[in-house]
Amino acid sequence: MLCVFGAIHLLQGPTFFWPDRFDPSRGVLLGGLSSRLLGGGRPAPRRWQGRYFLLVVLALGLVSAAFTTGERGPNPDWRAPPGERAQPT
Repeated sequence: MLCVFGAIHLLQGPTFFWPDRFDPSRGVLLGGLSSRLLGGGRPAPRRWQGRYFLLVVLALGLVSAAFTTGERGPNPDWRAPPGERAQPT
């Protein structure tokens, strides 16, 4: 819903400043045509949104199941760099 309301607001062509991700003092000033172009995206059909949601939930479920059933402990294949290996005494 937030995306829909945001797109409706942008289609009206207001001028706004979109700050840069890493430096908020820099960015892009969008106004008129550029903000209309940004808001002109069409929402996807409801059936597609449902399928996409189910695929995302399935992917999260599979990843969660893999981490839950996985064996916890140190990495058996990890080898310390030569300078960090224990020297035999």
